[in-house]
Amino acid sequence: MKMLMRVLMTLFLLFIFSGCNTVDRRNPQSNVSKSSAFTLNSSSQQSSSSQQSSSSQQGSSSQQLPKDDSITQQDLIGNIVSGGGGYIAENEGVYYFANPDDENRLYRMDANFENKEKLSDPPNSSEQLQIQFSGNKLFYLQSSGTHENFHGTLYSYDMTTGSEIAVSDKNICSYTISGGWLYFSMSDPFQTCKAKPDGSDIQMLSKEDPFVSWSLQVSENQLFFCYDEAIIKTDLDGANPKSWMAYPSSMLVYNQDIYHFDMQTGGLYKFDINEGDMSYDFNNLPIVKDIDYFTIYKSVLYYATSDNKIYKADLDGKNAKHLVDGSAPIVLGKYLFYYDENGKMFHFQL
Repeated sequence: MKMLMRVLMTLFLLFIFSGCNTVDRRNPQSNVSKSSAFTLNSSSQQSSSSQQSSSSQQGSSSQQLPKDDSITQQDLIGNIVSGGGGYIAENEGVYYFANPDDENRLYRMDANFENKEKLSDPPNSSEQLQIQFSGNKLFYLQSSGTHENFHGTLYSYDMTTGSEIAVSDKNICSYTISGGWLYFSMSDPFQTCKAKPDGSDIQMLSKEDPFVSWSLQVSENQLFFCYDEAIIKTDLDGANPKSWMAYPSSMLVYNQDIYHFDMQTGGLYKFDINEGDMSYDFNNLPIVKDIDYFTIYKSVLYYATSDNKIYKADLDGKNAKHLVDGSAPIVLGKYLFYYDENGKMFHFQL
């Protein structure tokens, strides 16, 4: 009897250790963060292994994104002005996003990336909704056309009542909200303006400009925006304009530095706002070469290269680390969101 018990115990232990070793060989990096695709509809269902990976990433703590008082507006604005164009944003544990499987219409889903619900009907030719919040209102841009023939309508969606109104249809290209004011750039005519969030009390901040501004940001009570040939800083009423000569496609003010992607060289440049006589040094070398998008979150630089690879790095571009293949990075809390080469939206746990 004792001999039989020893045999059974030996077989039991061998079974246990054999199972553990099998798991380790099959998945030796089981603790490494992985990407997970959003299950937006039946055409983009995950495999069972991908679903298991997503579940293991989220865990019980992902029911609500952690509240962090150190996260400021400048940690989020890069998602809009220089990252992915604000195709996804988070408010009180709810994600609002442009659904690539439904003509980039506005949707929302919970913190587990489930219970998806369509909120608006207008389709978007671009995924860059520039989603932003003010009080209980969500603002987003419904756009169509190209730089030469652009039309953008700004909508306000009440997250409490579900009602939606068109705030302005003045061919808005970009906008930002700060201090109870809506700052926006429009293409017909080419002007930068401000208005109340309901679209009233429109005030012109600039004379008619020859180019459209595609990046707007308020920082330290000053308005920054860029055109095809300059980066401009003004007071919030449009007074005291100063400029840097550049060829920016997108721009981000972070701390006391301006980061901008130069459309001619394909490089990401950085310079101090308070340096010199506001002139741009064309001899400066880019801190990162061959990029398409970038954003900064909690003093970490995230960028996508022209060959669809996403990296994180120090603010000077050093110590770069490859994270995942994709484009249009947006960072929200512990997740990085991006598009793959087929235009599908994914998330990656940082």
